Amino acid sequence: MVTYLFLKMKATDEYKASLLNATAFKHEYPKERFTTAAPIYIVNDNTVRTILHRERQRDGATAVKRGGHNKILLEVQVEAMYKYVRTHT
Repeated sequence: MVTYLFLKMKATDEYKASLLNATAFKHEYPKERFTTAAPIYIVNDNTVRTILHRERQRDGATAVKRGGHNKILLEVQVEAMYKYVRTHT
């Protein structure tokens, strides 16, 4: 018979710390299974698996930077937009 422990959900910071501990455990003991590390630190084993998989995919590379498409308009461009709105309303 399997007994499940239903524990109170952790705060985000605590959960992140537990995930870091679980992944560190898996790095320290690579032959252990994900399902061994997860219950020790009370985290989801699939989350630990995903984190380690992403680390292997990146292989030390930095994450892809996204965004940077926001533009700061010159004063002349702002005035042109205002003028366009005034003429078309």
